[in-house]
Amino acid sequence: QLIRRHISNIEPLFVRYARSYLAEHAPDGWEASVVTVERALKEGKGKPRELQGRANGTVALLLYIQQQEIYDPVLDGLITAVRYDRTYFDKIVSSLGPLLEKLTTGRIGELISPNYEDIGDDRPLLDWKTAIRQGATVYIGLDCLSDAVVGGAVGASMFADLTSVAGDLYKHGLDHGLPNIGLPATRMRVRIHGDEF
Repeated sequence: QLIRRHISNIEPLFVRYARSYLAEHAPDGWEASVVTVERALKEGKGKPRELQGRANGTVALLLYIQQQEIYDPVLDGLITAVRYDRTYFDKIVSSLGPLLEKLTTGRIGELISPNYEDIGDDRPLLDWKTAIRQGATVYIGLDCLSDAVVGGAVGASMFADLTSVAGDLYKHGLDHGLPNIGLPATRMRVRIHGDEF
């Protein structure tokens, strides 16, 4: 429900994340700069046409971030979503709702996002780096012939996560973050077979 709430109304999420990010990373005085931009917007100066339906505070934050050339991948994604024309964004999101419903409820929801605090759940948690370190074989039955939408979404998410891990391994190696005990760095071969994807 929280995901659905945020995708249908992205503006408050952007404002919360932007303020949190700026509080941690921006130079002192950023809030005063944002207020100055907001005052100019209230006087009718400088509001981009595609942001006419957005609150002045939101637009001021967005413009400040762009003026300061601040980059954070999450912030960048939220800015892109906020910049979309609201009706166009709503059309995009309307098809996402039913898919999220399928992915976050029932048995699939339990598999994709388990409750990590449930001590009664003895299923092992999958972590790509651990699986690669152990030389494990991972089988994921996507069953795309039965439900192509869910299977495709789970498969795409899984492969995106695996690609991200592969990039990290390429940059830093498999032992990155582990204590150095004098052994040579290990290199593992990863083989992938995607079926019904």
